[in-house]
Amino acid sequence: MERSGILYVDQAEVRRLLPPEDALALVEADFAESKSETPVVPKPRILRVDLQAKFGQVLLIKSCALPARGVAGVRIFGSGDRFIVLLDIHTLQTLAWVDDHWLYQLRTAAEGAVAAKRLAPPGPVVLGLVGAGVLARPLLKSLALATSLSEVRIASRTTASRVALAEAMQQELRLPVRAVESVEQAVRGASVVATLTTANAPLVESKWIEPGTLILSMGNGQELAPDIFRRISKVIVDDWETCRAMGDIAAALRAGTMVESDLHAEISEVFQGKKAGRQRSDEVILVVPQGMITQDVLLADHVYRKALGIRPTPASE
Repeated sequence: MERSGILYVDQAEVRRLLPPEDALALVEADFAESKSETPVVPKPRILRVDLQAKFGQVLLIKSCALPARGVAGVRIFGSGDRFIVLLDIHTLQTLAWVDDHWLYQLRTAAEGAVAAKRLAPPGPVVLGLVGAGVLARPLLKSLALATSLSEVRIASRTTASRVALAEAMQQELRLPVRAVESVEQAVRGASVVATLTTANAPLVESKWIEPGTLILSMGNGQELAPDIFRRISKVIVDDWETCRAMGDIAAALRAGTMVESDLHAEISEVFQGKKAGRQRSDEVILVVPQGMITQDVLLADHVYRKALGIRPTPASE
């Protein structure tokens, strides 16, 4: 639909135009390929407009420019609407408003799934999933596409949410997916642990983590006990500037269980062969994909091009 020459892509259309397979391919290629022109990303990565005192809201804004694709983007989100404004990089005239609900969920899931594809220990993936919110279903779909997912155990705050998710995903994925009563039951014996909650207190204890586990810390708060960092062989993030300021990385830096020099790599450095990935089957590897505005805009541009019937371009173009 167009509004005054500006294309508006609503959530239903984004879902139609961006299947999980496309998101996985675009995100993996973005990590793996050197850019012909470096994206322009400001510091700090996020602008917070604090409206808590009067309205009980926080407005968050991210932006970047992708010169190689000829677009810039502004992502605006909070507790209500969330969307990405795409602009022509040459004129800064608005091209489109793209609903960001499904796009955000798929981008987040794709980051975790492609990281697991590269960094999970050898063999079938047994997933311990902590959290049953909006990110859980796309993550499970993406992991099923990208890895040899063989079993899922789900823990969450409420029984109803984890049972409903387990029943739906077992039928959809045709895999053993079960709800469990505690985080410990989900985590013990898992080869991949994914946390995607709104918690801001430790949920996962170090003693539950097996040698060789890949941990995907995907929530915005603190979900891991700080002493887990003493067992981690490699800390890998999508974007250090973002991750150092929030979530488990920020909590570990405050607690002194991690220092900045403990960072092993950003995901792109591993995918491009600049830094080592998994080197031993017993390494405990932590991956923190907090979300990259460059990939948000990349996916939004992909959706925009498909909506117009323009041939989608590779991530690196």
